[in-house]
Amino acid sequence: MFASAYEASIQYAEMAYVVRRRRADAAAEERVRLSEQLREIQSRLTWHEAWVRFEAPEVGAAYDELVARTRTVAGQSMKDAWLSPPGADDTAMVIPTSVIDLRALADVRERYMAAVEAHLRPRGRARRLFPRPRRAMPPPPAPAPPAGGTTPGGPVGGSP
Repeated sequence: MFASAYEASIQYAEMAYVVRRRRADAAAEERVRLSEQLREIQSRLTWHEAWVRFEAPEVGAAYDELVARTRTVAGQSMKDAWLSPPGADDTAMVIPTSVIDLRALADVRERYMAAVEAHLRPRGRARRLFPRPRRAMPPPPAPAPPAGGTTPGGPVGGSP
């Protein structure tokens, strides 16, 4: 579920590219299609914000930060994309970082992943509840012969 939450944030950020690459020949249909797609992603982000917060508060705090920054950075890029004309040819499909720059999301993405990793790493009580399987113990060594060179069956190394 933590991965699904992360995926929703990535999908929201990618919408800046989707809007910029919208079809020029069907403007009204594209507005409806992209608005509906964005509405679905927004709904998933909100659902995941609640779920992650209840599942693991420390991860929830990192996710809230990720979503807030993503909405700010990618949201501005989407706004700029809507205010720009759609791409008219194949060269418009190459979008440089001077047009859409999502690098400001790298640190909050990393903090979220680190929080998830810390939450999932077994520690303390979890280790006791789910112990790792123990290695098989080697058989005990054979008992040493008693002092005096004899064994219960006769002398050592000889026949009875």
